[in-house]
Amino acid sequence: MKNNKGISSIIATLILLLLTIVLVGIVWAVVSGIVNTTSQGATAGAQCVHSAIDITSATCKASIGDCNVTVQRTLGTDTIGGVRLVFSNVAGSSNFTDVNGTLQALVPLRTTVNTGVANVSKIVAAIYYLDVAGNPGSPCPPTTFTTIQLV
Repeated sequence: MKNNKGISSIIATLILLLLTIVLVGIVWAVVSGIVNTTSQGATAGAQCVHSAIDITSATCKASIGDCNVTVQRTLGTDTIGGVRLVFSNVAGSSNFTDVNGTLQALVPLRTTVNTGVANVSKIVAAIYYLDVAGNPGSPCPPTTFTTIQLV
């Protein structure tokens, strides 16, 4: 009964040690989540820096909005998810379509698209990559094309 002081100091030390371990675990979980999110964003950004696309020609039927578009990848060898094409006209109507699949560097790809927009005056193209779940991620910075031949 007279030696209670030793037991309470051991218990106090164990409680402090347990609290320290819990706090380190919480800090580690927060820092780990931030680092993983930042590194995934940096990887996507690096892919975009090393990729570029160009629209080499476009012919659209004025009233219907059917367009024949030729795109060419000018930079990059990473496998892409596809190309997003955004069609718009002077009146402010716009629509987009995704051309899925890889696009080899310097190999033109001609595609026919029903845009749903009459009198197309501008086409914007952007490469996108697939995320880990296989869904399209954020598009890379786009290329704008305004030399459209209307027929």
